[in-house]
Amino acid sequence: MVPSVRAPEAASQERMAAGFMAAHFLMQLFGALALGGVMLGFGGLFGVVGAVEQELPALAIGGFFGGLGVLLALFLLVQAVPAFFAMWGMWRGSSWRQAAAVIAASLALTHFPVGTLLALGTLWCTWQGHEAQKKADAR
Repeated sequence: MVPSVRAPEAASQERMAAGFMAAHFLMQLFGALALGGVMLGFGGLFGVVGAVEQELPALAIGGFFGGLGVLLALFLLVQAVPAFFAMWGMWRGSSWRQAAAVIAASLALTHFPVGTLLALGTLWCTWQGHEAQKKADAR
């Protein structure tokens, strides 16, 4: 698909939005790895204690922490996918770039406080890029 012709100001704003989405994608990726690692570590710790002490509740808690860590990490990774595609679309200038940015930013709004700020920055830059493109097309 051929990228649409963009006004220089619109392209600049959309690249800033792509930067916000890149930051959100990296935050999601590293957050998933850190959260999954910590939760799996706690699960393993409780599992070892439960096995050594032969305590069934400690084993159950270890399994709970491990399973919860994996689920939360997968949830964060799944939410990172729209941010990646929005970033890629904004950077390339694809025709679906603004819709993808709005969807990804809407998902990012729930990640208070940093994700919310990144989402607001993405929405603002996307809107400014759209307005700049409308002004350039009107000329």
